[in-house]
Amino acid sequence: MRYYLGIDGGSSSTAVALIGEDQKRVWANSYPAVNAAQLSSNTVAEHTARILRDAEAKLPEGGELAALGLGISGLSRQEDIDFALEIIRSIFPSDVHYADDHEIALWGALGATDVEGAILIAGNGAVAYGQDASGETALAGGNGHIIGDDGGGYQLGIEVLRAVTHALDGRGPETALTPWLEEHLREAGNYVKGEALTAQDVMRFVYARETTPSMIAALSAGLISASGDEDGVSIRILERAAEALADLVRPVLERLTLEQSTLVLAGSWLARDLILRRPLLDILEPRYPELTIVLPQADAATGAALLALHRAGSE
Repeated sequence: MRYYLGIDGGSSSTAVALIGEDQKRVWANSYPAVNAAQLSSNTVAEHTARILRDAEAKLPEGGELAALGLGISGLSRQEDIDFALEIIRSIFPSDVHYADDHEIALWGALGATDVEGAILIAGNGAVAYGQDASGETALAGGNGHIIGDDGGGYQLGIEVLRAVTHALDGRGPETALTPWLEEHLREAGNYVKGEALTAQDVMRFVYARETTPSMIAALSAGLISASGDEDGVSIRILERAAEALADLVRPVLERLTLEQSTLVLAGSWLARDLILRRPLLDILEPRYPELTIVLPQADAATGAALLALHRAGSE
């Protein structure tokens, strides 16, 4: 039997999946992430060679590794994609098929080699992507934390910081996010200098050299705790995020006429917790009554393998 390997190069880890022609997954694993901003020929070659060795060792007796599907988060420039593919093809000269990370996420989410539908991903960032029956695609969002990603974890983290600083200086109402953030910052490092959290403590964290977008996005977890305590500020933040995500997926569904198709809700914020998913469903279900809204059937690594199977079979 011929087998197909999928690689999802995410920002925090690299996930891989091996499937057969029957689309059944026979092996999956996780590896350290490759920093897309610091690609080198040695890094890509060593990473790929290790994955291929492990995958070939997991092939059933008589099995053949026929094709590889690949998506790498953060690769936006064509020259970077070409650079990575050139190295990978020098190691694995058989079929190698590249797709953007949101595309392999859709393939995995629908769990099929004949894709028609859309996916809304809300993790640290936010993006909507769709494909119709003819192969036409549409994309919205995914513009990064500085100018986009409304409804994603980073923007939710920013909203937490704003709500707390407004409460501390009297511009906004008191919120359960304040004690949560104080505890979080005390555990994270030497940010809180006094007995109680101040706006200066918050700024010390925000503008510290070591503070990354992922650390800001992690603050969104406070909304789960605070909204569970019926904190009005947190609930309003989540409602605004749900509206932003509904606006994000709208042009994808309508441009491709997918209002009667399938929409997959994915990413850590939507697939994991009803806290944000419920207000989003309250918007989408009456707006698109014939739309089927589901959670992912499989992960993006499996999607990359399915994409490789599809493309290899259509050549």
